Amino acid sequence: MSRQRRGSRVKTRRRALRLGILAACALVLISGITYTVLRAAGTAHTGRTDVADGGRLTGRALAQATEGRASRSPTPAISHQSSGPGTTPAVAANCGGAAANTPGGPDPWGGCWPGPGNTGVPAGVSLSSYNGPCEISKDTVISDATVNCALSVNSGNLTLADSMVNGEVYNNGSGSVLIEHSTLNGGSDMTETVLGSDLTIVSSNLYGNQHEVYCGGSCTIENSWLHDNYDFGSSDHQNGFLSTGGDTYDLQHNTVGCVGGCTGDITFIPNSDVSQATVSKNLLVAAPDAAYCLYPSSDSPSKPGVVEQMTITDNVFQRGANGSCATYGPVYGWDWPTSTPDTDGFDNVWSGNTWDNGQALNP
Repeated sequence: MSRQRRGSRVKTRRRALRLGILAACALVLISGITYTVLRAAGTAHTGRTDVADGGRLTGRALAQATEGRASRSPTPAISHQSSGPGTTPAVAANCGGAAANTPGGPDPWGGCWPGPGNTGVPAGVSLSSYNGPCEISKDTVISDATVNCALSVNSGNLTLADSMVNGEVYNNGSGSVLIEHSTLNGGSDMTETVLGSDLTIVSSNLYGNQHEVYCGGSCTIENSWLHDNYDFGSSDHQNGFLSTGGDTYDLQHNTVGCVGGCTGDITFIPNSDVSQATVSKNLLVAAPDAAYCLYPSSDSPSKPGVVEQMTITDNVFQRGANGSCATYGPVYGWDWPTSTPDTDGFDNVWSGNTWDNGQALNP
């Protein structure tokens, strides 16, 4: 497939995603543009998304598969200087007594992994009840609020900061969603805590529902804690992070876990093409009931998409009780690098990934 044809197909897919995601269910801007700080209640938005048989979507599914404010969280900044693969630094940050390479504990670069003490609503922030519409139709900022509904962004851009959301966040339109220093409890539905494309999630705490983040492309997640999705049992294919097609992903310095009958902590399933993903310096929490902890590879012929330009570096995998991170191992396959564009493995990078004891981990 030529780059021109593939680029056209990616654009068509992303246009369809932006216009049609979840039709059945649903910083302050520059001077001169009106924005609204809303505080109101609305109706929750629910649906069902199953990722079964290794990634087949049934029920509610994707149609096809952001400058932040100054940090107010103690989450450490991402370090791009390694002190050695998987090692705990000689002088670690004060991480509240948590063990190394656990949520909130010391990471290998002198900081702390995202966890309960350094993600979500910062200590000392006073929250007010949100009393505005939950169907977002214009540029909106929600700050320092408790939101008791699902937020569906149908048009415009949403900034959600320093807030507690008891419900989901869906980007159904062509705008962007920025979530920073916030806590989201998705609930107990077979849906996603956050869904859509053009998502940026920074220093936030996400839990509940079937998947914490279901991304259709153009997603950045940094210094966040994705964990404790709702446990439906052994056959519902939960994920911490999931994409079934798209491009432009940046997952850096997060703690990602999954409970129940999971596919994986971080999962790319190529129902359609997957490309340009950076997964770096994340802690993949042992998930004994998951199939694998990381899915980064092609799966032809059952999944027809091409998987290329995957950069998987300096991640730490917990061994867990069975010593393998998940039921069958830490990683589902790997497409070794090729020099041919639009083929599985093109421009792939695997480097510096380790077990939590510092031992090198190869796919």
